[in-house]
Amino acid sequence: MGSGINISTDLTEDGNMYEIRVEADGFIEVCFVSSMHLIDEKIMYLKAKINEEARKAFLQDFDDV
Repeated sequence: MGSGINISTDLTEDGNMYEIRVEADGFIEVCFVSSMHLIDEKIMYLKAKINEEARKAFLQDFDDV
């Protein structure tokens, strides 16, 4: 994965949740958490999910891998 990772964390309009958005390599993953202490854990999860999606996209047309 490249170094172009953008992470944003915003409070939702109602103020009850945090929206976490991770963008990297043309992939975007978003989730919501109810508490600030969950943000770092979810950022790591979203990065891993993007890595997996990028891997799948790269291997999509390879039948022998």
